[in-house]
Amino acid sequence: ANKEYEIDWHKAYLEADREKFADKQKCIRTARKSRSMSQSDLASLVGVTQITISNWELGKTPANWDKLCAVLPELEQYRP
Repeated sequence: ANKEYEIDWHKAYLEADREKFADKQKCIRTARKSRSMSQSDLASLVGVTQITISNWELGKTPANWDKLCAVLPELEQYRP
């Protein structure tokens, strides 16, 4: 029973982190769209895959702010 509690707690923790990332990283999509860039365009400039950009924008994984801010300097104000 204790193991199940640990798993449930861990899932809740990860979900909370994902929501935190998602809120913080919504600005990536906005900045990308303001420059009429596709996720693939941004991915090429940053040196990652389109799926990585999608995951960053959705908050599934933490963004690499160093790479993003080098390409989209307006994101500097959102850097965690």
